[in-house]
Amino acid sequence: MRRFAEILPLLAIFAATSLHADSVSEDAWLRKVQDAPETMAHGLGGLEATAISMSQGRAERRGDTLILHLKNGKGVELKDDASCPEGRKDFEANCFAFRLVAHMPSRHFFFVEQPFYEGHALLLFDDRTGARTKIGGYPSFAPSGDRFVAIDTDEGYGDGSIEIWVRKGDGAQVEWRYPDSGKPGSPFARVIRWSGNRIDLDLWTLKNDGSSDQHWPGAMIHDTAGWRLETKRPQNAK
Repeated sequence: MRRFAEILPLLAIFAATSLHADSVSEDAWLRKVQDAPETMAHGLGGLEATAISMSQGRAERRGDTLILHLKNGKGVELKDDASCPEGRKDFEANCFAFRLVAHMPSRHFFFVEQPFYEGHALLLFDDRTGARTKIGGYPSFAPSGDRFVAIDTDEGYGDGSIEIWVRKGDGAQVEWRYPDSGKPGSPFARVIRWSGNRIDLDLWTLKNDGSSDQHWPGAMIHDTAGWRLETKRPQNAK
């Protein structure tokens, strides 16, 4: 019994270290997928096959159906609809697919992209219950794992929304949203790092031709008053 008591703290340290390593690996994969050219076309290309392999049996594809295997023994089946019936008013609504981006076991989430005829949706499924949460951008998680920021960087169809989400049970809810999100001239942003109560960002706007304008730094900071965005846009930025 004494020997076990001596080993128990070491086991706790090992588990915490392993969990941290898993989360770092998950973050690296998300960044790789987000940067991939095929992701920008909302198709994921061959990246989904890699994501399924990395899930170690927790996800699989059977033809046009993506299956997520939950911790509770049940499954979530997401079926593509590629019929795209022309001539119908709901043409775009009936042309979509589901692609696994990642299984993130340290965060208990499956991350799925749903490409449409134009644009896409991003979905998180709790890997224990299957609860679904729709978010606006690729998630970047706090070191603690209890929060994540979702930033819409889809320059073609997005609105540049910047949202902080907090984990609640088997889902998540918006804790803070940048108040100018979606307004004309509102910047797009990307997370550089998350350290404590500070999230460092790279911000930019778009030129009239749709290309990226000048980039500048910013940060989201949390204090007793809540979250706020601190940045100073260059005068020559659009």
